[in-house]
Amino acid sequence: MRTMRALFRYEAQNALKMVASFYGAMFGCIAVMLLIVQGLTGEAIFTTVPGIDLLAMVLAIVVGAVAMSENYRYFKQNGFTRRAIFLGDLFGFALGAAIVAGVGALLPVVARGFIPGYLSAVMQVYGSETSALASWALLFFSYLCLASGAYFIGAFTLRLGKRRALVVGIVVFLLVMVVGPAIFAFRGPALALGRVTDGFLNFLGFSAGMAPQIWPAVATVAVLCVVAIALVYVVMRRFEWRW
Repeated sequence: MRTMRALFRYEAQNALKMVASFYGAMFGCIAVMLLIVQGLTGEAIFTTVPGIDLLAMVLAIVVGAVAMSENYRYFKQNGFTRRAIFLGDLFGFALGAAIVAGVGALLPVVARGFIPGYLSAVMQVYGSETSALASWALLFFSYLCLASGAYFIGAFTLRLGKRRALVVGIVVFLLVMVVGPAIFAFRGPALALGRVTDGFLNFLGFSAGMAPQIWPAVATVAVLCVVAIALVYVVMRRFEWRW
């Protein structure tokens, strides 16, 4: 129990450091730009900063990849089991997701005191009346899904080994960049792809003739998040580092 507490404490500290560094850099750059522009022109440069939410999703991918490449080896060398490492990293992802989602949901409320009409990236897509709870839920599951997805890709790659991973990477690249476009150039596959795309957009809340709905998107991303975590668990159950 004491060992698991140490693991969770390490994961919490690591998540807090990553998120604090990210937002410190982002808000620092924004503050400097605001001061310079307002000092020169007397006008505000920003009416919205969607890059904060979008770059937070990039942070999720980086966190997931780093957790597999660095945390696993560190914890394994210190005697932790694969299950303990998986639970610890998942806890770190969830904590980071909760903080990022909280900042993303509350930032528009605070920013409107300085920048009238400020909209987050979520509000730009799903409307300015989107509730803070809905924004938080979508950002939380999006961050957790991307971090878990990157974690799965890292685990799967390391389990395959360098040579097999290289072969799989080349095959996937050829399928996506060469075979896929050639197949979907024909009418039948193109129509099938269009139906799949339309269905996925419906799941994200974009129905024809209707305003975007955020809660279907939250449910869809939550399901994808569960799938990503399940895939990680399947790979981690008998994980062997082959590099």
